[in-house]
Amino acid sequence: MRAKKQEVLALIHYLLTLVLTFRTAYPTILLTMVRRADGARGKDADMKASVGKVAITTEKLLANDTLFAKILLLCEGETTVAVISLDYISLGGDIGTLSDGFYPALRRGLAALGIGDVLCGATHTHTLEPMIVPEDEVLSRILHAAEALLGELR
Repeated sequence: MRAKKQEVLALIHYLLTLVLTFRTAYPTILLTMVRRADGARGKDADMKASVGKVAITTEKLLANDTLFAKILLLCEGETTVAVISLDYISLGGDIGTLSDGFYPALRRGLAALGIGDVLCGATHTHTLEPMIVPEDEVLSRILHAAEALLGELR
């Protein structure tokens, strides 16, 4: 589905807040995206966006809420950027069940799809118990969703 302007702005705002929390170099990039999504014209007007989400909750536990991987793809010309937010506690670092190899594997998988720039963050979880599907399945679901979203953009 084509992203609605409000959906894109809401996700960018949420991710900008997340990025500012960790004081990375990405705020300038995200602010540019907000400007473009908010109606900037001229050479930037051909940017396309698509959003989606996939459930990553394991079926082994009864959870109050479904945990998701939320994906925003921004495409301008030949450049495609992925911004991914995982409802999970950590991307590696011996916290939770995602290993230190998860993010590099995600970047390689997205690069194989033609997505060279990736921003991925873990936002939260509801418990330290394993609440998501195994790592390889999380990766597979995200890559499958990104591929479907790319199809909408092209």
